Amino acid sequence: MAAGVSMDEVQDLMEEVAEISLQGRGDRLVLGIWRDSREIGYVGTARLEGGMFFDTSDEVWELLKKSGVDPWKVNDAFVRQYVVDGGQFEYSLRDLADRETEIAALRALLAGNEEEALKLIGKDSLPYRLREAKVLLGEGYFFKVDIPAELIRLRRP
Repeated sequence: MAAGVSMDEVQDLMEEVAEISLQGRGDRLVLGIWRDSREIGYVGTARLEGGMFFDTSDEVWELLKKSGVDPWKVNDAFVRQYVVDGGQFEYSLRDLADRETEIAALRALLAGNEEEALKLIGKDSLPYRLREAKVLLGEGYFFKVDIPAELIRLRRP
């Protein structure tokens, strides 16, 4: 991070980047697995079925990393902004190799057991999609699995 830049300035920048990274149309924000294609993963689900999605450009992502800023801060700011706006979220299960494990990991996060979620997915840290879901669960969202629609609906009570 550049010398002389305050944490408040960094947070303001993250919120601005988050705001301009909203793409698509609809009344729901689609989360899910990132694939390097606009036709599959959460981006494809949102584009094909009508929904909004968060996507910084590869250039912005790399610039953040080179600047010493964790790109997660932009994702976090984006999700939190949409929570404040009362947004509805859907977590796409499309293109996941193991949906049952993903659902079990979400249930572990709902129970406050991140360690179990990590064990289930076989990783040392949560992928961004599960981090985003963890933020929502922490904000009081609940989820309902809809296998035929290949998604999980996240709503506030």
